[in-house]
Amino acid sequence: MTTDHYTEEEIGALIERFEASCLPKAEWTHAAHLVVAICYSLKHEREQAMNLVREFIIRHNESVGTLNTDSSGYHETITRFWMWLAASFLEKKKNLSQAEACNAFIRSEYGGSRYPLNYYSEELLFSVRARKEWVLPDIKDLNDGAITHPANSGE
Repeated sequence: MTTDHYTEEEIGALIERFEASCLPKAEWTHAAHLVVAICYSLKHEREQAMNLVREFIIRHNESVGTLNTDSSGYHETITRFWMWLAASFLEKKKNLSQAEACNAFIRSEYGGSRYPLNYYSEELLFSVRARKEWVLPDIKDLNDGAITHPANSGE
């Protein structure tokens, strides 16, 4: 499996292993995170998707020995940002299959791992507070930009 193109079968296998807490740490890449964000956003309402992804990421981290602390593991603001971005992306791409949506999101201008830094300073984004709870951006409002900020973003 490459990280720039996923088939439906590869997506299904990734999600299955993610949910079973048996995805190897090396396969929990940025692209895999984006696949998860798209898949859960396709299948669930926003808040339910967010809650499920949070739960599974925390479990995944524990299964591979990554501690969920003030300085490592699960990050609420980054996760919520990517979930918001994936759901917003899907609002504009309603006719894509799951694989098409995942691959389009990964390859889009929004798919880069540093994309949140268009909205957040490193100081804020990588703070303990942002890791533990949702914080609003300090550089660019979520309503500014190509993707409109959706309702129910968890603010």
